[in-house]
Amino acid sequence: MFVVTFPLIVALGAWVLRNSPSRGFARGVILIATLLYITTLNGFWPIVTRQDSLPFYPLLAVLVVGALLEAFPARSATAIGLLASIAVVEGLLTLSVSPLHNDGTRFYVGMVGDVLRLTSPGDPVMDLKGETLFRRRPFFYALEDITRERMRQGDLADDIAERLVATRTYVSVVDSPRFPTGARQFLNDNYVPIGRLRVAGQLFAADAVSGAAFTIAIPGRYAIVSPQGTMDGTLDGTPLEGSRMLEAGPHVFRPPATAEKLAVVWADAVERGFSPFRVPP
Repeated sequence: MFVVTFPLIVALGAWVLRNSPSRGFARGVILIATLLYITTLNGFWPIVTRQDSLPFYPLLAVLVVGALLEAFPARSATAIGLLASIAVVEGLLTLSVSPLHNDGTRFYVGMVGDVLRLTSPGDPVMDLKGETLFRRRPFFYALEDITRERMRQGDLADDIAERLVATRTYVSVVDSPRFPTGARQFLNDNYVPIGRLRVAGQLFAADAVSGAAFTIAIPGRYAIVSPQGTMDGTLDGTPLEGSRMLEAGPHVFRPPATAEKLAVVWADAVERGFSPFRVPP
């Protein structure tokens, strides 16, 4: 792309320099810089995202407005009406894409609030790239496109699951396709949604006779909960009251009566008022 467009950009800049009645050099520099940025970005950078084009649009707007003013007499009704119409259309498009009544930050503000209520300053929280703000991450690399591409190519190991266990990370952000495949599977299998986050645990159903088995991936203190609250019963053959320290591996729970909805949940979350059976406001 760069090889093909570079001569055209230079030729266009030279044409602007020759044909501009005033400030031809400045106009040519702005034009060439704008077009060189976008063609260099798309010609050489391997991972292009939408925000990478942000520096391009303000300069493009300057060039378009300048071209329109050149095409019509200065301060003419046609030029003023055309530019005003463009501004109105732009404003309407902005409001349609992002209406003022939509609070796009509500979930993220609530998520940070849940982090502060659910964890202590020393507790690690697994997120994509530090969006939980006030807690350290168990995995060093931010899960940006470059990191994910290096993982795909084998340059970086996806050892997130091992890091979660080693650092006793009981809290994570909700599911996202930006998690690597292995880490995403581990999180989905061993964490349950709770508020605007998820915590270590599993959902299951059990009856009073045969019970049900679940697996703990991260050793720690856990409680059994139902939609009605904390559930007592028999855990691994002994009575369960409240919470208990559980080692990694399979465990068997028998409730006093058959329950279709149960969850084993990191006990700190339960004690702080969180439940996988309650939807956050």
